[in-house]
Amino acid sequence: MLLWMLLLGCEGGPDTGPIEACVGAEVGALRFRDCAPENLLMISIDTTRRDHLGWFSRGAETPFLDAWLAGAVVLEDHASCSNWTYHALSCVLGGVSAVDQGWVPRGEKEHMAPIPDEQVWLAERLRSEGFDTTLISSNPLFSWSWNTDAGYDISNYLGTVSAEEVITLGLEHLDRVLHGDDRWFLHLHLMDPHTPYAPPAEFLTGLEELDPIGWDLDDEDAYKALSDAWPSLAPEDQALIAAHIDVRYRGAIAYVDHTLSEFWAHEDVQAALDDTLVVLWTDHGEQFYEHGASGHGHQLYQEESSALAAFVARGLDPLRHTGPTSHLDLRPTIVESLGLTPDHDASGDIVGTRDPAEPRFLLAATRQGPVQAVISDGSRLHYEWNGQRSLHDLSTDPTEAVDLYDAEDGTTQALWALLEPEVDRVRSLLPEHEPVEPGP
Repeated sequence: MLLWMLLLGCEGGPDTGPIEACVGAEVGALRFRDCAPENLLMISIDTTRRDHLGWFSRGAETPFLDAWLAGAVVLEDHASCSNWTYHALSCVLGGVSAVDQGWVPRGEKEHMAPIPDEQVWLAERLRSEGFDTTLISSNPLFSWSWNTDAGYDISNYLGTVSAEEVITLGLEHLDRVLHGDDRWFLHLHLMDPHTPYAPPAEFLTGLEELDPIGWDLDDEDAYKALSDAWPSLAPEDQALIAAHIDVRYRGAIAYVDHTLSEFWAHEDVQAALDDTLVVLWTDHGEQFYEHGASGHGHQLYQEESSALAAFVARGLDPLRHTGPTSHLDLRPTIVESLGLTPDHDASGDIVGTRDPAEPRFLLAATRQGPVQAVISDGSRLHYEWNGQRSLHDLSTDPTEAVDLYDAEDGTTQALWALLEPEVDRVRSLLPEHEPVEPGP
């Protein structure tokens, strides 16, 4: 049953009963014990490796997020649709696969263009329903420059500032909307922990114990130069540099966790929770030379493409949802959770309704030309348009360290039967590129 029908008994005012009279609602795997939420608070975090969060790795860097996720609906098998911010935004906020809409987000400078006007952003949909919509972002890809702020009444791109600065302005806007009469959507996008992984010094625990290196890792350009030089470095130098990067990245993660803990403890945030759905997600991950590269926008292995997504609301039953999900599933789940009529052209599924046999497709057209992947039945097939390909059994090899690719193998052929039509669709949209021998 559509949530908007249930909401008829959940609206405030003299003609309705108290909140206790609300009928509980179900949206796929989400179970609301009381009224469905009226408002939406979204927090997206850049460049976050899911295996560096304690919830997934049992590490110690994220005590706040670990506790927060314990009270959330957490998507345990969640994949981004890509490996960089621009494409990930189009999936979550657009709700429709870019290829389904006839375009491909491009990372090559000579081909990069703003999001097409035809892609109706989540903020546009909510604004048409009477929501006050606000964006506060510290990533230039999430700003007016690329049309990615479409539909926000207030759009604040602050430059590549710290998470603390985004949160501070976010609290100011939260105070504003809490005193307004409209339903509201507040979206905060944190650039941390993007390179150069430079959190406040108190979060760089262990850096002083390492021998110095000849690279200034406080400089963004140093990471690019380091990637070029990496193959020629001695193994002991690689190990030392990797240790420096690890301390810096883990410190950046810890800093974000600390900043979110202070935000969550604020009285306005706690007041907002009475009638607000909170959605936390990460756009993509980060590679540390596991598959020969550093950063993101390279390949679609799990370290770059696995993502976090979770929902919290008062009266929402916590759940570790283990079924396969994608960034494309977030928007339809949000829209129906807010009691709105569904987006009928959505490419994804409401969380909990996806057929486990339905494949998940990933795509990136960035640093080294197009790369594609398909995840199905516990395996992932990678295909780079330069002809490189690999196959991994995710149940026994979650880090994708062992390549099982065999053109004669039944799993390989079954996955190619799924992926090859997608390669053909993308090929028609990228005339500058030609895939090398797609197929087994």
